[in-house]
Amino acid sequence: MKITSTSRHLRWIALAICIALFGSTAATHAAVLAYDDLEDAVLGSLGGQTSGTGFPAEYVLTSGAVGVVSNTSLSYSNGDLTVNGGTNAIYVANPDKTVFTRTIGTQNGDSLYLSFLFRTPTADGNSDEDFLSFGFNNSAGETTAGIVHRYNSGASDHGFSIRVSSSAEYKISEATEADRTYFVVLRLRKLTPGATNPFNELALFVDPASVYEPEPSLVVTNTRWTAATHIAARVALSEAGDGYFLDNLCVGATYDDVVFPAGSPVVSTPVISPDGGSAAASQLVTLVTETPGASIRYTLDGSTPSATVGTLYTAPFALTSSAVVKAIAFKDGMYDSPLSTAKFHVSKHWTGLGADNLWSTADNWNLSGSPTGADLVFDNADRTAISVVNSIVDADMTVSSLSYTNSSKFPLPAPTTAYYQVTEIGSDRTLSVNGSSTPRYAMLVGGWHSDTEHTTYAKMTGGGSLVVNATASDFRVSNTSGDNTPSCYLDLSGLSLFKADVPNFWAGYGSRGRGHVYLATTGDGTNSISANWIGVGDSNGSSETQGTSELRLGIANVLHADAIGVAATVPGKMNTLSGKLSFQTGLSSPRVVIRGRSGGDSRANLTIGSHGYTVNQYFQHTSSIRTVSGSLDFTDGAVDARLGSVMIGEGSGGGTSSQGGMSGTLTMSEGWVDATSVVLGRTLDVSGTGARMTTGTLNIGGGHFTADSISMAENVAKGGQKILASINLSGSGALTVGGNVVMGTRNGVATALTSRVDIASGVMKVFGNMEPGSASSNIVSEVLLSGGVIAVTNAAETATLRIENGTFAIAGGTALLDRLVTTNALCTTQVELRGTGVGDYGQVAVNDSVKLGGTLTVAFAGGYAPSGGELWKIVEGTGVRTGTFAVENLPENFKVVYTTDGYWIANPALGTTIIIR
Repeated sequence: MKITSTSRHLRWIALAICIALFGSTAATHAAVLAYDDLEDAVLGSLGGQTSGTGFPAEYVLTSGAVGVVSNTSLSYSNGDLTVNGGTNAIYVANPDKTVFTRTIGTQNGDSLYLSFLFRTPTADGNSDEDFLSFGFNNSAGETTAGIVHRYNSGASDHGFSIRVSSSAEYKISEATEADRTYFVVLRLRKLTPGATNPFNELALFVDPASVYEPEPSLVVTNTRWTAATHIAARVALSEAGDGYFLDNLCVGATYDDVVFPAGSPVVSTPVISPDGGSAAASQLVTLVTETPGASIRYTLDGSTPSATVGTLYTAPFALTSSAVVKAIAFKDGMYDSPLSTAKFHVSKHWTGLGADNLWSTADNWNLSGSPTGADLVFDNADRTAISVVNSIVDADMTVSSLSYTNSSKFPLPAPTTAYYQVTEIGSDRTLSVNGSSTPRYAMLVGGWHSDTEHTTYAKMTGGGSLVVNATASDFRVSNTSGDNTPSCYLDLSGLSLFKADVPNFWAGYGSRGRGHVYLATTGDGTNSISANWIGVGDSNGSSETQGTSELRLGIANVLHADAIGVAATVPGKMNTLSGKLSFQTGLSSPRVVIRGRSGGDSRANLTIGSHGYTVNQYFQHTSSIRTVSGSLDFTDGAVDARLGSVMIGEGSGGGTSSQGGMSGTLTMSEGWVDATSVVLGRTLDVSGTGARMTTGTLNIGGGHFTADSISMAENVAKGGQKILASINLSGSGALTVGGNVVMGTRNGVATALTSRVDIASGVMKVFGNMEPGSASSNIVSEVLLSGGVIAVTNAAETATLRIENGTFAIAGGTALLDRLVTTNALCTTQVELRGTGVGDYGQVAVNDSVKLGGTLTVAFAGGYAPSGGELWKIVEGTGVRTGTFAVENLPENFKVVYTTDGYWIANPALGTTIIIR
């Protein structure tokens, strides 16, 4: 037997449809096969649901108009019988042919019974022959016992009938009523008993009133019913507005199995009081059942008790540690009760009142027993200074959860003031946290939620190891309170190893929540974080904040995550908190490896600086939302990352000029990053044109960054915010893009979208096109070449560098292009000259074609003063030049010399002729 609700001990009434008792024991009901009161079904489509008990498989739905609905009470009371349908029911709304089936397995007994509650809101309907049929076979043609919604004789009323075929239907003379609940029992029987003999008689009982099997309302003998394998329902010829409610489906071998008197043979569900929760001290638990003379057994480890398994309850008991209490009530001659479950988190708090500061000393805790397996809390008791250890993990130990909730009010006192909790884990010790009691947080620092500003300091030292491995509990360092943005600090730098494998890892979380985490740097300084989401500055509320959350990496770091957010939050929320992920300073050759949650070659999605997706509703009603920034800074170490989608700088479009700005920056100086797609600067799909600028910046000062594509200054739909997207290449940095670099896309009303590529040194290779996504006057594209190489080229020589509105600045370095297009009148080509030697000016080599236009401006730099007779080859190619500059802003006596494939800048000496071959 199965009752799905453990919190309502009167649910035995709903089970009554499949239990018969009239002066008999529970053994009478051993042949009950399956039962479903729909109470554990999910609202929505019936297909695929596994509610109830005894069924080998789920519901199979062949019409989309069948669902589970709530607040539809089907109650029946007649004579000795009372049936209550509970909250949920099946609703069938005018589909056709087979509606749903559910297997009960092949039944070879001599009889089979099915009972259910039935109600239709329409008893008249239209003139067509619509009906609902119930049967024991999943063939649409063999659903045989039916409630006829319009019988084919042309009668104007509805009634119950047994239908053998379309030409053989036998009707009960009494008409049915609309909005009345009926209790219907079907009996399928073999007139010749035997496992191999067929079923050949079907009986229909409508609204029985007795626990003894009465004479059927209708009996039909026929050889049509060859097998009983399913319960199946079929609707045919129905119209809009027709509908049927069904509940309490029960299948049994006898009438007693599916029909019962008022009352129940099921022991009432034991009530656990209190019904779970959190406690900071010993928790007294009471168990009660309303069935007189019943006994109760319970377990504390999450296992399932029975009449023979578990501790026999005799009196209230005290919990001194977290537990999952499960209880069942039982009594001779009755069915065991449904199972009750309550989850308790009983935390053990550090007091520091023992003779020493060892974790193993019982007097240092408020509850007796070892801290092993417990949920431990360090609060304001026995706080200490930053340099003084006040608790020592003196043996390898595993606990369920660890929380530091000590606090000081904001503004903060001097760091030496005794507001810290400092835990020592020796170099030969490991503290493990496993979340065995499934707390909300396996590791928590802070957790304050109030308008009073709290700051929490927690520190671990000693060179040991902290391992947090909790599959269902998160890791959080954050306080939530007022606008002064107090913070949390978890300093693990004194450890040699830190590992966390959790669903979510947060440094700063919640509305106005801020947190700082410093990973292990002692010895090898090894750190590993595996999570679905790693959030640094994940403020997902509706209120603004200030300050920055941090995750500071150690020496050897591994981050495995489905997604990483720095000053970002999950879709559908708003972020108003800055965040930074970087190495701690002063480390020797620090490094980080980033992969997807599964490791190997998997990829992590990355968001740096994002307001989220519902931000505008807040920004347009706030006068001082601050600019939020996200920074992923690998300047001080090496990175090895495989990334999926990368978003750097995503802002809201609403608000005034002082609101809504967002800044995202990724900086690397050593290593390798491989990304699938990169977006630098994007406005969200919300209205408004006044907000601060959104910026997205990629700085490559060393190492190699590769991407399949890059989209810069991406304006989405209604967004009106200004965007500046920048790629800065310097040092030995390299950037390779396998596809296109789109330099601005305007789909909204943004007033200015600027894409800027600034190459001081290094190499940028683009194998697709490098051009704006649309030719709009609000899109500004800038390519500034002062050193290094930019190569926009591919094997087919079709890659194009196109500047529609903006600047192509050539001050040094080399551009290797397939095609160059600067024809737009709003395009300016800037040539900067420092001399005539190598590196004193830039050169452009074009493979296919050069199309010139717009404005050319030539200027000197570095104090250079030409004397006359100089020539500078600026653009040369193997294809054909078309067009000339419409405007030439040149120094005095300078000329542009156009060739068939490009152009030169000339400063002819007085009286000379320029000849370029």
